[in-house]
Amino acid sequence: MRKNHADWMVRSAIWLVLGLPLAASLWAFLPADMEALRQTSRAFDFHAWQRFWNSVRIGVWAAFFSLLFALPVFVLYVHLPLSVRRWLMPLSLLPLSYPPYGVASAWMTWIALWEQGNRGRIMWAEGGITADFLYTLPGAGFILGLCYWPIVFLLLTLTSRLSRAQHDSARIYLQGRTQFRFVFFPAWKEPIAVAASIIFCLGMVQFETPSLLQISVYPLEIFIRFSALLNEDQALFLCIVYLPILITLAWGISRIVRLIQSKGGEELMFHSLRIRWFAVTGTGIIFVLSVLIPLFGLLSHAGSVEFTLQIVSRHMPRILRSLFLCGMGAFLTVSAGFLFVSFGRSKRNMVHLSLILLLFVMPGVMIAAGWLYLRSLWPGALPEAMSVVTLLLAYTSHFFVLGYLTGLLLWRYYGKSQKEHDSLLRLTFAEKCRLLYWPNFRLPFLQATALVSLFLWGDVGITVLLHPAGWDTLAVEYFNLLHYGSEPRTAVIGLMLMGLPAIGMLLLLMTIRKKRTTNS
Repeated sequence: MRKNHADWMVRSAIWLVLGLPLAASLWAFLPADMEALRQTSRAFDFHAWQRFWNSVRIGVWAAFFSLLFALPVFVLYVHLPLSVRRWLMPLSLLPLSYPPYGVASAWMTWIALWEQGNRGRIMWAEGGITADFLYTLPGAGFILGLCYWPIVFLLLTLTSRLSRAQHDSARIYLQGRTQFRFVFFPAWKEPIAVAASIIFCLGMVQFETPSLLQISVYPLEIFIRFSALLNEDQALFLCIVYLPILITLAWGISRIVRLIQSKGGEELMFHSLRIRWFAVTGTGIIFVLSVLIPLFGLLSHAGSVEFTLQIVSRHMPRILRSLFLCGMGAFLTVSAGFLFVSFGRSKRNMVHLSLILLLFVMPGVMIAAGWLYLRSLWPGALPEAMSVVTLLLAYTSHFFVLGYLTGLLLWRYYGKSQKEHDSLLRLTFAEKCRLLYWPNFRLPFLQATALVSLFLWGDVGITVLLHPAGWDTLAVEYFNLLHYGSEPRTAVIGLMLMGLPAIGMLLLLMTIRKKRTTNS
């Protein structure tokens, strides 16, 4: 009885922190009567519908390009031996460390320098990847695909498995393209559909990249209405359209969890020389497009080394603040997800998952507006420390689904028998964390915190509304400067914004490699 009471208390406290800003937004901005509701419903006019349709098409193009970029890398992955796969997996996460609007700015700078030098154009299909192409809906999907294809790759590696009998049958009776067509590709069909649905939802809620590319999208309309006074009720009404997106994403995440739990056996292994060389060529091109071109595009416009070092030293306090906010936000998110999963499993897991996904698919500005309303209830001036705490809690509310999935994976790999053995020990939860869980979960917990911090590093919607005076981050500074044109100072800030997470990912890769070498 005591354990059930403790479970209920911990889950209730986490739900209070997560749902408080959303409840505050509903309480503060919902129409008071039917006439106000009728006036508010007029916000969804023809222009709002057109912007919503633009967001849908950007989501479709983002899913298409993400699959297009992820499949060659995954085909190469199944051709490689296990020792080489350990290097390809972390390296494929490098594009995730680049904010999409930073990649868009770097591509625009690269293409402008390419065309000014009269060195031709980067041709693709009939129109070519030119500045005109980037300012279209397929161009926005192309940029998002360059950043989101590692998500598709990770989902494919986690869910595409075959049993030993299926592997042996494929190697004995089928060869080459027949083996690829009738054995391996059917194992990818459902993971591909699930990954496409998730990337579609991520593309639908993007507003930074389309706004930089001068494309009117639905989340930008919501952001503008929440930012303007006396228009919060209209923005809240526009958020109702995100309910179908929530249903789609809930289906995708639930299918991922089910596939990961049901897919036993071994990872896919495939051997075809022709397909292998095709995969090597495609993977090289994809890494050039998603990793090297953004970096070299900003490096070519950053100016001299002395000027670059001067800008870096001038922005060092902003860099430290950004690292602190994204690190603490990621730590709170993963810790809350671990606690939520560790205190028993509820019979209403799908309800919990749907509510958690609601916080993720809703625009971050809506969560920020809820915390702004709660701040207004504070008597007198709000202390700076409380402003920072509310910003971190807003991060936790919006990205809690990442911590929740991390907790599920950590407990899955810990083992059911080990958990039953730990339940027999007469230890408090704090003692179990110190003596049992931390020694086993330390490295995966730090890795998950580093991955979640990548999503917080480039956040703009929540940070621009909630950061206290003097606490603006590198992402907010860079996003504001992008609207005033490209200059060397902006390029240096973008280089720091994309280079620091890349360096962190490489250090994490070296740590993982060193740990595995020590264990072996």
